[in-house]
Amino acid sequence: MFHNIRWTPQKIAQRMADIQPLEYRKRQALPPFRFQPLDSPESRPPVAPGMDDSDWEVVAAHDYWGRPFLDFVLRANFSVPPDWKIDQGIALFLPIGIAGDFSHPEALAYIDGEPYAACDRRHQEIILPERWCDGKPHTLALHGWTGLGGATVGDLTQKLHMGACEVVQIHQPTRDLIALARVALGIANQLDDSVPARHHLYNALDAAFKALDLREPVGAGF
Repeated sequence: MFHNIRWTPQKIAQRMADIQPLEYRKRQALPPFRFQPLDSPESRPPVAPGMDDSDWEVVAAHDYWGRPFLDFVLRANFSVPPDWKIDQGIALFLPIGIAGDFSHPEALAYIDGEPYAACDRRHQEIILPERWCDGKPHTLALHGWTGLGGATVGDLTQKLHMGACEVVQIHQPTRDLIALARVALGIANQLDDSVPARHHLYNALDAAFKALDLREPVGAGF
């Protein structure tokens, strides 16, 4: 009852949301994508580095692009700042849209023409190996399918919304804390108020977040 009066579960959930962006300690925006629709899944995807895509449609962050039932290629260049520490985890963050169905849009990511990893609406992060974290420009090409889009038959007007795609440096301790806190909070919320473990979990979560330096603006002290 004490934690319900103090709104502890709600406060913990809000604190988790507040520190979620800090999973990425450093971020660098990708330039706008170049977008090319393809005729079919069997079309040879234009993913080679150095090719001329200057006449392709430009898709910047927060633009709408790609109707349902469409095969596509998105191309952009990226580089990892040379002063980023590789051992802390560097990734491409690719929120290219939510189609409103299973896990689309989905794409195979090519880096410098080499097929490397897949991404979709539920898997938006691609960890980069050291060879592409050298401070030099590299070509990213996403060959994929937009999905059904939740569209009814004959309705092809719904487009995807491009998110802010970035090169990011992962702060693993923050990610671990969020994962552990999410599980602990979920368990505590499901336990009956008469179970002592519920209150112990809320106490531990409250103490953990009080130990964090969350003063605005959040800086190195966090």
